[in-house]
Amino acid sequence: MCGSSGSTAAAGPAPTALLSAENQYFSPLAYPGTADAASGALSGIQGLSGLYGQGQGLANQAGGAYGYLSGMGTGYANLLGNLGNQALQGGVNYSDIFNTLGSQANQWGQNYSNAFSNLGNQAVGSGQAAYNQGVATNAQLQPYVDQTLQQAYDPQNALYARTLQQITDQANAQNAMSGIASTPYGAGVANQANENFNIDWQNNLLARQATGAQTAEGLAGAGNAALQGGTSALQAGQQLGGSLYGQGASVLQAGQGLANQAYGQGASALQAGQGLAGSLYGQGASALGNLYSQGASTASNLLGAGDSAMQQQIADYLAYLQQQSSNATNYFGAANNTYASSLGGAQLNNTAAQQNNAATAASLAGLGKLAGTALPYLVA
Repeated sequence: MCGSSGSTAAAGPAPTALLSAENQYFSPLAYPGTADAASGALSGIQGLSGLYGQGQGLANQAGGAYGYLSGMGTGYANLLGNLGNQALQGGVNYSDIFNTLGSQANQWGQNYSNAFSNLGNQAVGSGQAAYNQGVATNAQLQPYVDQTLQQAYDPQNALYARTLQQITDQANAQNAMSGIASTPYGAGVANQANENFNIDWQNNLLARQATGAQTAEGLAGAGNAALQGGTSALQAGQQLGGSLYGQGASVLQAGQGLANQAYGQGASALQAGQGLAGSLYGQGASALGNLYSQGASTASNLLGAGDSAMQQQIADYLAYLQQQSSNATNYFGAANNTYASSLGGAQLNNTAAQQNNAATAASLAGLGKLAGTALPYLVA
């Protein structure tokens, strides 16, 4: 239709020199290829139904792609979720292992600490026993020291007096047996015996004192040695006990340190498992969302690609026809104005105006019908 209206418009321009300016300015009045553009636009509009059939097929393909990508996203999300569960369970398992090791290390430290404490108690007990034995030995020897000194030095002259009395009694007995007990001779014999005893006593006194002092010293030294040995044993036992107590405390501290370290490693393993699980869960959710988005985008792109290309071509055809129609309308308007202003062309002006109006109406009618046919497809 638009092609036939274009033929009507192509009858101008008028052969009069009156419209030479309009003929020059608006040339060409009929655009080349106007009929082909109208035919192409109409064919494109009629082909939209086939395009939408193809679009439906593309939509089915897009739906399949969407389903495939969605399935991939769900499977990948499930895979990462399973890995996250495994990581979390691994963290829990390692935490349990380290907690068990920590408990064992703590118990080991406690056991060894108790063992060292027992050894320390035994060492202190042995030292105390040796000290008690030394005190007892010293106490047993002390009376012999006193007795030896008493006999060696005879501080009260008891030994001297007793021995002198024995010598006197022996001399008197001998005088009595000899019948001279009451005679001066007998008295002289008794005195001589006493004098000899005194001389012998003085001669042996230093030797007895030296022997007694040496014997007393030996006895006292033995007692002191026993006491000193007991004291040394007590001190050694106390030192060994203190050392064993310290070693037990160190072992206990080491066990507690290992236990705390194992507990910390267990907590770290659990935290790492939880963090890895959370990361895998997040990656799964992100992958699922991305693949869903890719599926939806793919479907949208497949649906819109062909439709957009066809609509753009039809719009270009219609814009070209609209521009040609506008040029013809402007030409005939300018011609009408020229005819109207001419003093001798009233009848010619009316005839040209009628032709112009008829041609313009036919052209606009054909263009409007074509645009009305294309509008539902272009808006869809």
